Amino acid sequence: MFTSKELNAQCQRVARASRASVDASLRQIREFQGGVTKLDVLNDKRAKRQIYEAEQAKYEQMEAANFANGQP
Repeated sequence: MFTSKELNAQCQRVARASRASVDASLRQIREFQGGVTKLDVLNDKRAKRQIYEAEQAKYEQMEAANFANGQP
């Protein structure tokens, strides 16, 4: 089982990834409309990093669950 601190951290990572996904979508819309700013590029890099962190958290969670269940 996970502690509340670990679950809270997981939830925060997923929330950041969700916001990052929305930010990336908005950036794509602005890009399609013809206006990409330096801030958009920075936000895109931040979004990619947050998505990576969320995916890594999911992987760690699955690994911990498998370990708890006695699977390799």
